[in-house]
Amino acid sequence: MKRLNFIIWCLIFFLPTSIVILYPAAYVFFIDPLWQWNHPFHIRAWHPPFNERIQKTNYLASRKPKIDTLIVGSSRSSFIDPAELGSQYAFNYSVSSGTASEFADHIKYTRKRSNIPLRLVLIESSFFHALKFKRTFNAPHFYVDNAEDFSKKINNIFSKDAFQLAKKIKTTPSYVYEYYLINKAQVQSHKYGGQREGFTSHQKEQEITYQVSSYRENAYNKEFDPLFPRYISEIHDAVGSANYIVYATPVSKYLLKLMVEMKQLDNYEHWIRNLVNEFGTIYNFMYPNKITMNDDSFYDAHHTTSDTASFLIRIMTNRTGARDLEYVAVIDKTNIDYLLPIIRKRFEEL
Repeated sequence: MKRLNFIIWCLIFFLPTSIVILYPAAYVFFIDPLWQWNHPFHIRAWHPPFNERIQKTNYLASRKPKIDTLIVGSSRSSFIDPAELGSQYAFNYSVSSGTASEFADHIKYTRKRSNIPLRLVLIESSFFHALKFKRTFNAPHFYVDNAEDFSKKINNIFSKDAFQLAKKIKTTPSYVYEYYLINKAQVQSHKYGGQREGFTSHQKEQEITYQVSSYRENAYNKEFDPLFPRYISEIHDAVGSANYIVYATPVSKYLLKLMVEMKQLDNYEHWIRNLVNEFGTIYNFMYPNKITMNDDSFYDAHHTTSDTASFLIRIMTNRTGARDLEYVAVIDKTNIDYLLPIIRKRFEEL
């Protein structure tokens, strides 16, 4: 009788406790807000990009995907659907505020995890990549080490922060935030506009004002980074035998004007020359043209809309009749000395 009472007491005490502990853990495991688990129980859901360095590295670390086409870049490239590059095995490894110092490691880690060889790499270069400013994130190996540490995966299941993230997952699209779609453990690795697509004209204007102020104080007041040539050389080495496309991202006329105001045109030309010297040919969208001078091309001051991103891909893959300099300057070693003065004049006329 005493033994039975003891068992009943244990059940009364431990069962509710176990439920309180295990329910959140099970919820985190099945929802998988950190993209850490390659299980078959994922529901079709929209995930906020709380930290793409963590999420996308975790995704690669937890499976052996087939990737033959890769995009590396910052949030400016995160809205590009990699499938538009012509492969069903495409992955967008773009991360918020991604810099040239990270991209070689992203390419190498993708090679390590992929079951098939890389065929094509789309490499973003943004002007701020070439400027010397303080980084606010860890080096890529930090995220790789954590992603491959099984004990951290277990700890995250019981994490209060992970549980809070899991509760933010939506089963329908929302304008509350930008989002990624995960369906049956397959991540759509490009980002959907979400909140930015729902901006009113006033909200968009406020966002542009904020971003221009931020670039004035934190980016376009910086000197050229002497390490930039080394970073792009490392990217080129990491690409190896794969084909590559290098593109300079478009930004709105507001940031183009700010660049002139902050006397960055010499550094701009230095950046372009570095890219051409390293990669041979680049698609330069960052100058006054029909894309950058049209506010409808952007969600804000520097993120292109999904439609604009798709248009950029069509230009770079020769699937549009866009004329040279109308939308893009295709710069190589044979025409750089001819094109840069024309581009500078366009800047000076803003």
